[in-house]
Amino acid sequence: MEAHVVYQFRAYTDRRGYARIDEVLAQHRDLYNAALLERKWAWEWQEKGGDPAKARVDYFSQSKELTALRAEDNNWSGQNRRLATGTLWRLDLAFQAFFRRIAEGGAPGYPRLKALSRFRTLETRGIPPGALAVRPERRTAIVRIKGLPSLTIELKDRVLPPTSQLKTLRITRKGRQCLVSLGFAEQREPLQPTGAAVGLDMRLGVARVVTSDRKFWERREPDTKKKKRLQRRLSRARKGSRCRAKKVRALANLAYREQVSDRNAVHRFTTQMVRRYDLIALEDLDIKEMTRSARGTAEEPGTLVAFAADLNRRALEQTWGEIRRQLTYKAEWAGKQVVAVDPADTSRTCSSCGTVRLIPQISTTFRCRFCGARGSASHNAAVNILRLGLRTAGEGGSQGLQPALDTPQDVASIGAMVPMRV
Repeated sequence: MEAHVVYQFRAYTDRRGYARIDEVLAQHRDLYNAALLERKWAWEWQEKGGDPAKARVDYFSQSKELTALRAEDNNWSGQNRRLATGTLWRLDLAFQAFFRRIAEGGAPGYPRLKALSRFRTLETRGIPPGALAVRPERRTAIVRIKGLPSLTIELKDRVLPPTSQLKTLRITRKGRQCLVSLGFAEQREPLQPTGAAVGLDMRLGVARVVTSDRKFWERREPDTKKKKRLQRRLSRARKGSRCRAKKVRALANLAYREQVSDRNAVHRFTTQMVRRYDLIALEDLDIKEMTRSARGTAEEPGTLVAFAADLNRRALEQTWGEIRRQLTYKAEWAGKQVVAVDPADTSRTCSSCGTVRLIPQISTTFRCRFCGARGSASHNAAVNILRLGLRTAGEGGSQGLQPALDTPQDVASIGAMVPMRV
C-alpha cells in the first residue's frame, strides 16, 4: 500500500539565513491574517444582504489576488509562488475543519488571527523543481527554494526515497533551530503475520506499559529537577530583560528535547509491538476528558484544583495518545490490527475467574477474594483487555489469532515480569 512517510531533519544555514527565514515568516503571517480577515468581512457583508456571488471568497479567488500582488510587490515576486499558495492552503484547510466540526455538532473553533509567535511554519503547495538535492557521498541534502536561503540537512545513516516521490515540504522554526519535514509517498509491504495477539495496560501513576504475556516497557522519566531549576531562574528574571529572554529560551529548549526524547522512545516501542503481534488491544481512553481542568467558573469554582492539575500533568506525561497514534498508523502500514476496548472494569475484574471487585483497584498488586488469584494489577488488566480485544476482533471477522497470555496465578509482584527490549 502507498503510505505518506515524513522524514524530519534539523537544517543549518548562516546567521543571515536564519534572519531571512524569520522575515519571510512575518510576511506569510501577515498574508494569512489578511486572507482570514477578507473571508470574515465577505461573510459579514453577505449576512447584511450583499450579493452572494460577489461575496464568495475561497482559496482560488485569493490565489488570483496573490498573482496580482506578486506583480506589484517585489517582496512577493522574489519568493516562490508555491510557498505563498501554501499559506493560503493552510487557511483553507482551517476553514474546512471549521465547517466539518459544525456539521458534526462539535465546538466550531473559528480560525483565529495568528501572532508571530504562533506562526512558525512555511509549507509549499506542491514541490518546486529542484527543491531537494541529495548528496549521498557527503551524506547530506540541500533544500533550495526561491526567496529562502539554502538549507543543509545531515542525513547520517538515513536513506531518503527518490526525490520524484517527494510530496510535501515544510520548514519550521523551533526556538533557535530550523527543522525541515519531507513527506514522501512510499510503497509499504505488509509484514509477515505472526499469529499472536496482545493486550496493553497503561495505568496512571505506573511509569510502564505492561503486556498480557508478562512483558513491560519502562517509560522515560522526565527531568523535573532541571525544569524546576530553570523555572525558578525565570521567576527571578526581570520582565522585558535580555536575561529573561535567555531563560525563556533555555526552558523552551528543555521542553523540546523532552518531547523529542519521548517521541523517539515511543517509536522504538511501537515498532517492536507491530513486528511481534498481529492484533494489539488497548483501552479506549478519553484523554481530553480525563485531563480536563477542575478550575471551574467564577460562579462555581472547582475543588482540589492543585491536586487535579498535578494529576493531569502526570497523565499527559504518560504519552498515551502518542502510543495509540503511532500504533494505529504503523499497524495499518504493516497489515496488522489495533483494537480499542471499553476501559470499564478492566482493572477491577479478575482475569482468572471473572469476578468484579466492588471497590476501585488502587494497589499495584491484584488479589481476588473469590478464587485467591494474586498478581500484578497491570498484568491482570492487560489480560482482560486482550480478551475484550479478541472478542471485538472476532465480531469483525478476525479469526485464528493466538492470544499472548500468561495467567497471574501465584505471581506476587510485577518484578517477575520480563523487560521488553526496544
